Amino acid sequence: MSRHGEVLEVLKQLDQEIDFARGSLQLSIVLELGRSGGLTARELSKRLNERSKAVADALRKMMLKDLVAKVRNGGSYEVYTLSEKGRRFYEDLHRVTRGNGGPRYVDSGRESGVTPHEFSVELMKKDYIVDAVVAIATSRRGALPLRDVAEAMGLSPQRAQAYLEMYSGRESPIKLFKKIDAELVKLEQRKGLFVPKLWKEFNGHIYKLTEDGLSTFHRLTFYTRYKNSRTAKLLQKIFGSLHPRLVAKRMFRALSAIDMAVTILSLAISVNLPITALLLLLGSMVFTVAMMTIYITAYNL
Repeated sequence: MSRHGEVLEVLKQLDQEIDFARGSLQLSIVLELGRSGGLTARELSKRLNERSKAVADALRKMMLKDLVAKVRNGGSYEVYTLSEKGRRFYEDLHRVTRGNGGPRYVDSGRESGVTPHEFSVELMKKDYIVDAVVAIATSRRGALPLRDVAEAMGLSPQRAQAYLEMYSGRESPIKLFKKIDAELVKLEQRKGLFVPKLWKEFNGHIYKLTEDGLSTFHRLTFYTRYKNSRTAKLLQKIFGSLHPRLVAKRMFRALSAIDMAVTILSLAISVNLPITALLLLLGSMVFTVAMMTIYITAYNL
């Protein structure tokens, strides 16, 4: 596996334990404890420049995930250290980021590296890129408009585009994405050239994967895990992509619309056809349960 693909794979595994979109503080704690060893909650709060309550809440969640452990430091006070699982994540991050370019977090002191917060921000950027790669690669036509890619990344379109530019711009050392401008699409359409229907429907930018992007996707465990899954292919056909966040949001919207339509119809016919109205409501509930079961089965929740 390439160095870049290995970085993305390790980040994806870590994101299953720490939701980067919500848990940047937890990632910073992993990095600080890995560098410094055992620290009290107050020491962590001071070093990370975070509120004591926020650090305490993060530590509690991380203990439940078995990422950190609380031990006595030979005296009367307790310190937090990385668990075996947390230490493994920390070492994996160091292994794949060493020599990968850009800021590097080091054990020997911050003068030769960056702070935990700065390093965690860099890692989170790469994790967002994993989301974009998966969303585009598993889309029905191999291309998605910016708004859908941003939704998969859990970011605003403006911020998502800034991250995508790092891997699609002219000066990018690694090009994972190809940006298609809507104005260019319209020009080609006027010239009589073939333009996929998806590209005609959106203004702004549409993103595809380059060969390097596809190669990166094929190295992710997400690909090997779902490439032969019939359930996954069913979800892809229904919702247009296999990215879990996109599938979940689109499923919720569809189920909400169906539920509302069935409820209105049932109320309209309840006086004259009460049994039919009841069967409609029951059918809607069964369908909702079935779709949720398919989602849970597909992603092993």
